[in-house]
Amino acid sequence: MTMIKSQLFSLASEPHDAGDFFQRLNQCVRKLAPKNMFVTAAYVALAQEASTAAAQIEFATVGHPPILHYSAARDAVEELSTSATALGMRATLTLKPRVTALQRDDVPLLYTDGICEQMNPKKEQWGLERLKAELQQHHHLPLAQLCDRIMRTGAAFRGNAAAHDDMTLVAIRREAQV
Repeated sequence: MTMIKSQLFSLASEPHDAGDFFQRLNQCVRKLAPKNMFVTAAYVALAQEASTAAAQIEFATVGHPPILHYSAARDAVEELSTSATALGMRATLTLKPRVTALQRDDVPLLYTDGICEQMNPKKEQWGLERLKAELQQHHHLPLAQLCDRIMRTGAAFRGNAAAHDDMTLVAIRREAQV
């Protein structure tokens, strides 16, 4: 994994689109990882059109949970994903990155599956719907507080049951039109 992470950071410093990025990273995973290992990932790039002041994000997911996008205009949370398999599973990746508008006060949320898959002592999962509800209800909080709130709410649901997977959150907010 250390070698794959090194390749990831190296590739991330070069300009390219999500499709090219994941194709190249897929080849690295296939060369460096054991045959039964795969990697999931999400990609988000912000593109600002100076002439229109419209911001967009290009995104792609490969075997990864969907990106959650709180839309302030619709006051709703939508799932953003692409239908590619995880890295390392196939020699070539079939991937069509997507683009969506990012309006003022929108909040895209990226997370690892450990967030939704945490279980309480009754072996019930916290789940995607609870995560979406937290984002819907608390999208207005400063991003650090939003992420902290989600983590604390998940931990409260889990109770004294141990966490069995990594848990990472990344939140982004579009604060103003340029």
